[in-house]
Order: sequence, then C-alpha cells, then structure tokens
Amino acid sequence: MLGSLSGFHNVGEIVEFATRGVLDDELCSCGTNFRSCDFWNEVGDVAFGGWTREQALRMFDLRWKVQPRSKLPATMLDIRHRRGPVIEYSAVFGKLIRAVAQVAKADVVVDASKLVTQAVALSASDDLDVRLLHLVRDARGVAYSWTKQDVARPSANAVFTEMKTHKPAASAARWCVDNALAEAIARRGLPYHRMRYEDFVSTPGPTVEAALRGLEIETPSGLATQLGSRTVHIPKGHALLGNPSGFGRSEVTLREDTGWRNGLGSRDRRLVTALSAPMLARYGYPMRSDQNDSPTLREASR
Repeated sequence: MLGSLSGFHNVGEIVEFATRGVLDDELCSCGTNFRSCDFWNEVGDVAFGGWTREQALRMFDLRWKVQPRSKLPATMLDIRHRRGPVIEYSAVFGKLIRAVAQVAKADVVVDASKLVTQAVALSASDDLDVRLLHLVRDARGVAYSWTKQDVARPSANAVFTEMKTHKPAASAARWCVDNALAEAIARRGLPYHRMRYEDFVSTPGPTVEAALRGLEIETPSGLATQLGSRTVHIPKGHALLGNPSGFGRSEVTLREDTGWRNGLGSRDRRLVTALSAPMLARYGYPMRSDQNDSPTLREASR
C-alpha cells in the first residue's frame, strides 16, 4: 500500500532477490517471472550490468553469514569496525536499492523483508538511508496464521509452493525475540516507528500518516484519498514474494483478521499468551481473547 503512494515503490521482500528471483525465477507481482520482467532486468542492468548466477550464489552465501539472529552481535561489531561479510552484503544491496529507485523514479523504496537483521545489515551501506517501520500484531493472531496449512505461495514457480507452518509455541518465541530486537535496534539510533496492525486496519490513513511523521518522511500527496477508506486500490507493481492476501492484487479490502479467536485452540491460546504476556501488555493487548484492546477497535468490530 505504501508502494502505491506518490514517490514510493514497494519491492516486496527484496532480501530474496538472489534466491527466489535470480536463481528460482519466481513470479514478480506484475505476473511475469523475475528473469522475464522488464523492470527487474533494467534494475539488474543499472545496478550490476545484468544478473548473474555467480553473484546470486555469492549473495546466498553472504546472507547466512550476516542474517541469522545469532549473528547479530558480530554483525553490529563488524559494522562499527567496517569489516567482515556485512560490508560486502550491504554494498550490493545499496547498489540494488538505488537502482530500484532510479528505474522506478522513487524517493522511498519500501522493503517488506520483515527481518530486523536485514535492516541492521542495510544500515551499513553508505548508499542508503535506512528507516525501520515496526509493524506489530497480537501474538495469538500471528501464531494462528502460522498454523494454517495448504496455503499456496502466490509467487511460487516450481519449488516451495506452499507457505511454511510453525507450531504456536515456536511462533510466540520468535514473536518475542523479533519484537525485542526491533526495539533494541531503535535504541541504537536507527530511525524507527512502531505501528499496530489492529490500528492500521481500523484507521489506515491516520495510522500511516503518523508512521511517516515518526520516520521523518514527508507525507505524499494523495495519501488521504488512497488510504481514506477500507478499500485500497493498488496499481500494478513489481514486488518479490508477499502475503497471499495482497500479492499481485489490484484492490484490497482492509478488515481485521480475528480468526484466531475461534481458530486457535484454548490450550495453544493460553500457551502463546503466557509466553508473550509481558510484550502483549507492552503493546496494549489484553490477556483474555474475549477482551478488546481499545475503544477504536470495539467500535470497529460492531
């Protein structure tokens, strides 16, 4: 949705450009395979003189030296001393994202990779001004989403055709760790704003406007019109990967997904609540699933 605003371009989960794009040739959100997409071919030419398998394999290798959560302390130390694999990794992404901005004629490139470690790695690039939009959802909703089976990956070509699944306890643990990491990184100076999913679907325009102000990004013209109703029109774009609810669609109707309230078993719901209780409270979520967490959401649910 941000990518539909004037001066913005959404690239989806660009962290996967080497594997899902160059190597696996999965679908772009425009409906064309990556290596056949005119947009991504022009980006590759501008950034690197064209895509190569050798470069993609190198980036795959670098990714797993930089991106795992366990590597974060070493990565941050390497950034401070300007050494190690993170420097090469961030330099490649710097060229790639600047090429996207040039081809798309965009001032802001929206990366939906959803990995705090990716944001940290990109912050090492001299070519990028990285800002972190921290999107939070109730841990029980997240845990329930990851239990859904047989959900097709919309960008899949031949391999990994379905979305992964995780057990509720594992999802709760990851939810706690990743949210804590996002806040920790913010305290180290990366421009940051936190947004709740529930607030966004209730009042999309004001919530996005507040996020842009928090990130010190000028509010683009047309935001009120584009996000002023529950139905959002999305121009054809060029994003890698994405949620099945929005990937490649021209129109999305916003509504809070509360399926977890009935779909997540009582035992799993209690377990996820117990594991994530301190951070649920921090983000304003109720401990009981039959409670609403704000007057705005109570009004929206009627």
